[in-house]
Amino acid sequence: MSKTLDIETIQPEQMKKLEVYLCPKLYQCQQDLIYEGQIPHVGFLLIEGEIIFTKRKKIHHKLKPGQTFGVNELLRNYPLKYTATITAGSKVYILDKSTILELKEEERDLLDSIRIAL
Repeated sequence: MSKTLDIETIQPEQMKKLEVYLCPKLYQCQQDLIYEGQIPHVGFLLIEGEIIFTKRKKIHHKLKPGQTFGVNELLRNYPLKYTATITAGSKVYILDKSTILELKEEERDLLDSIRIAL
């Protein structure tokens, strides 16, 4: 089981590469993305806004634009240690397993840069 939150930072030039493969999703209102103890079905890359990680209603971390979370938990079937809440007006790329595997084939350097161990 993962004891910490796996967060990786993507460089701006790498974000540009992802635009070819992914469409951004805009969240109009605040919403819980993943609950504490849940195994994620997708990972997230924050483009704009903020994602807040809480445990027992206490804030533990805030994700910044250009950072990912949930990818390693998704690939390893680990539950997330925190509840992840996205704020209104935030925009993300959603990374599902098939997209990650496609990126593995076509953009190996990009995956290496965010240290996804496949």
